[in-house]
Amino acid sequence: MKTDKQVKYTIITPEILSVNNFLVNLNNIFSEFKGENLILDFSGNSTIKTEDLNLFLNLNTKHKNNGTSFVVVCKINDIDSVPDELSETPTINEAEDIIEMEIIERELGF
Repeated sequence: MKTDKQVKYTIITPEILSVNNFLVNLNNIFSEFKGENLILDFSGNSTIKTEDLNLFLNLNTKHKNNGTSFVVVCKINDIDSVPDELSETPTINEAEDIIEMEIIERELGF
C-alpha cells in the first residue's frame, strides 16, 4: 500500500488488486491515521464493485466518529448502489472537495 500525506488529507492507494487483502492490511495500520482525513484511491482498480466498498463501512464509521473524513475514489457504474454513509467519488479532485466541505461543516458545528 502506498501513502501520500498532504496538508489536509492522506491518500492511501492499494498496490494489490485484492480488496480483501488490502482491507486486512489497512485494518492492521489504521490507528496510524487517527486524526487524519483519508482518501482511499481505487481509481486504478477497474474491477472494484459496490460489494467491495461495503467492506469499508466499519472503518468509515469509526473514522468519521473521530471527526475526520473518509472518502473512497473509484469508478462505480451504479452510484445509487453505494451506501449513503460512504463518500465515493470518481476523482481525487472531487474527494478533495468533499473533504473541504466536511471540514467546513465540522467547523460550523454540523
